[in-house]
Amino acid sequence: MPHNKLSGNTFNDISAIDARLAELDKEKQHLLAIKEALKKSQPGTSASESFSPAQKISIFRNLFRGRTDIFATRWQNQKGRNGTQHKWNLVTHLTNW
Repeated sequence: MPHNKLSGNTFNDISAIDARLAELDKEKQHLLAIKEALKKSQPGTSASESFSPAQKISIFRNLFRGRTDIFATRWQNQKGRNGTQHKWNLVTHLTNW
């Protein structure tokens, strides 16, 4: 599609401008369709890949803010293996229920 300059007085009336705007709108819709097709053909990134570790921690903390009935306990066995175990306080849950 040829591109006309406004400074060259190519558009002498409103109908010429409206026609050009219609052409541009059609081209825009065509390009958006191509863009969507390209997005679908490319593998997307998962949510876990799009956040930094600090952002993931912040999200986790916000989800469980104020929850006194859920907490983690750290453990270590005699062989030196260690980890955390998430606990749920049933008594607190039942008394608030």
